[in-house]
Formats: sequence, C-alpha cells, structure tokens
Amino acid sequence: MRDQDKARSVIEFCNLSIASCNPKVAIHAGLVLFNYLLAFETESKKPFFAQLLKSTRAIDTVLSKPD
Repeated sequence: MRDQDKARSVIEFCNLSIASCNPKVAIHAGLVLFNYLLAFETESKKPFFAQLLKSTRAIDTVLSKPD
C-alpha cells in the first residue's frame, strides 16, 4: 500500500476478476484482495475508498446471483 498507484492497480484488477464468469477466478481474486488488505491492515485505506467500495459491490453482485 506504500505505492498508491500499484495498490490501486491490484485492487482494480481484483475487482475485474471478481466479476469474471469463471467461479475459480472470482474466488481467487477475492482471496488475493483479502490477503492484500490483511498484509497492510495497520495502514490507512482512505486513499483506496472508491476502489474498495467497487470491490464490495462486485462481491455483493456475485453473491446475489442465483445458482
């Protein structure tokens, strides 16, 4: 998270991957995002609020899809 451009790129890549039609890609993207956020849990996430909001919405969309 120290390099904000790289952090935004990782989060946006995960957002796109979570919306993938391939369930394995979506699951692994969620895991990457989760681990990335845990690795930098003590750092502020305020600069990435917009991207993380998109992440939450993408995850919510995937979870609300009927099987």
